[in-house]
Amino acid sequence: MRIEQIKVLGIGIFLLLIMSMDKKFSQDRSRETISSNIRETLETLPYYGMFDHLVFQFEDDEVTLGGYVYQPNLKKVAEREISYIKGINKVDNQIELLPVSTNDNRIRMSIFDAIYRSQELSGYGLGGEIWQIFSQHVQKHLYFSQEPLGVYPIHIIVKHGNVILIGLVNSAQDKNLAGLKASGVSGVFSVTNNLKVDQKMIQQ
Repeated sequence: MRIEQIKVLGIGIFLLLIMSMDKKFSQDRSRETISSNIRETLETLPYYGMFDHLVFQFEDDEVTLGGYVYQPNLKKVAEREISYIKGINKVDNQIELLPVSTNDNRIRMSIFDAIYRSQELSGYGLGGEIWQIFSQHVQKHLYFSQEPLGVYPIHIIVKHGNVILIGLVNSAQDKNLAGLKASGVSGVFSVTNNLKVDQKMIQQ
């Protein structure tokens, strides 16, 4: 009788372990789905462009939004659209709204011209050879899973003449070149080059 009880107990423990593993797998899949929905929602927000950079963290049923935007509407719309996603009950909006500045706007456009319209880096612009690779494979770059880049590989953040470059390039040479071009713009006080290099951006 005792042997039979041990067998039943063993089977019960085994079934509990299986159920626990299934539950964890289901939770992980659900979390992955919600994270993917958050990323896609942020990437497709109207007016989300190269002069903004959005990030997020997702824990339990709460999302924390961060990053920079220079259009006030974008901060509000991001919070609203994320709150609509099933499985999210709270949105902590910590997105920094960049100050309104005529000089910063001039710097943004000048750096855009210096990078995206330069002969060396024009392939990163819309329709360019590198841009086409980026647009097809950006979701596979795991380190950007919580930093949706939208349609632009290189983002240009400007605050009081200080510049942060964020995004994806295919070589250290392009990273350094983008930093040099940003530094060469009149009125720029500093450049923080946070571009990441991934050779998947090179045409196979």
